[in-house]
Amino acid sequence: MIEFLGEKIKEIDKNIKEIATNISEIMLLTTIPGVGIYSATLIYAEIGEIERFPNSEKLCSYAEGV
Repeated sequence: MIEFLGEKIKEIDKNIKEIATNISEIMLLTTIPGVGIYSATLIYAEIGEIERFPNSEKLCSYAEGV
């Protein structure tokens, strides 16, 4: 059972990486030092459409409230 779950996790990780590398916003986030593909994916998922924030202050305010 543990081996099966381990294989499923590897499969899901591979799928996440394949999808994430095709999203330009995620790849842009990975240019920040210390932000890898998984962190960038989580940030992107949490923020959503960045255009909904009129400025960086609103984005930072949202991030602090999360």
